[in-house]
Amino acid sequence: RAGQEVVQLYVRRLVSSVATPVQELKAFKKIALAPGEAKDVELLVPVEQLRWYIPGQGYVIEPGNLELQIGHSSREIAFIRTVKLW
Repeated sequence: RAGQEVVQLYVRRLVSSVATPVQELKAFKKIALAPGEAKDVELLVPVEQLRWYIPGQGYVIEPGNLELQIGHSSREIAFIRTVKLW
């Protein structure tokens, strides 16, 4: 039957010089699906959203690996990809 789905993208910093959340919601999109239908979903994360506050430095983009997690919720992750910021 027809229904709604929310696709969510979480970011997890694998190594950081400051304490960061285990995972942080950065983008989501609600879509409608017909029975048996599949859709491609594009989620955009502006680079500014990948900044962290570091005392004495302000907001900076810290180089390192990020884990991108996509799923229905923070506990139902269906896809994980690691990317490197430099």
